[in-house]
Amino acid sequence: MTDHRIECHVAAADDFITMLASARRGATPSLTRWRASLVRSGMSEKREHELALFKRFLELAPEFCGEELAEWHQPEEKDFPDIKAKSASGRTVGVEIGEWLNEDEMQAAKRKERTEAEFLATIGDQGINPTQHVRYVWLHPKPKGRIAPADAQAFRDQLFGFVLECDHRWPKEKFWGVGPVFGTAELAAYPMLARHLRGIKLWPSREEGVWKQNWITFPAGGGFFSQETMLGPLRELVGAKVAHYGAKSGFDDLSLLVIYNRACMYNSPAETPLHSYDDAVAELKGLFDRNRGAFNRVFLYIAVEPGSRVVKVW
Repeated sequence: MTDHRIECHVAAADDFITMLASARRGATPSLTRWRASLVRSGMSEKREHELALFKRFLELAPEFCGEELAEWHQPEEKDFPDIKAKSASGRTVGVEIGEWLNEDEMQAAKRKERTEAEFLATIGDQGINPTQHVRYVWLHPKPKGRIAPADAQAFRDQLFGFVLECDHRWPKEKFWGVGPVFGTAELAAYPMLARHLRGIKLWPSREEGVWKQNWITFPAGGGFFSQETMLGPLRELVGAKVAHYGAKSGFDDLSLLVIYNRACMYNSPAETPLHSYDDAVAELKGLFDRNRGAFNRVFLYIAVEPGSRVVKVW
């Protein structure tokens, strides 16, 4: 039987997992409601997130330790491992959870997310796209380009004024076929835009027409990455977990649960035409062949929708 303390906190983290699935389909998730629910529950984001992920892991692999669990709970935040349990036969079972992330990429992506949310809040309701020739608009904010509340209305007015001016000019601009890009210098006549933006890209409507709603947006994150972008952090994660426990854990059965979840939103992809989750599994097997420490079992839980699955690595 699951510890009753678990159930009251799961819904909030389930909301976050659902929002991640929405993000993979191209929607922009809002974390405000999820974070507010964490404040009400009194739990940290990390613990709440791990709790919901472990519950879903159990649904996919209820006998991960060789039999079902009779009971389990999440101990205090400073206690180890992350999950303590007893099996149906009475064995003590521990589960150490590690989320596979590139922290540097994640922090950069979160900064971008916060900046974009602030700009969208300043712009407010975009209304129906009023242009004939502008399919949608990309804004390129400057670093630390936060807009003071006193400047918000002027920024909004100048942005809409600039876009409408370009829409009026469009039929006469023969070099705007692929959509013009305006840097700070070209925005000089609109001082609020020049102060807060590195540039603006206007995408042409062509035969596809214009975006009617949410037509002012931002380019997706990107940049150079390779297989090592994600395998390096995976090695570091495993090394830290093995070193923490040494050779003995005090449990009859200790599992390491490596979870791939938030990385699908904030990190370079772990699965591409050139590398896949299978490569991560092979990397994990090699690491634990050399040194498994106190762990009896290792799992990779790919917690993304659609396609959630659990791979027993060792």
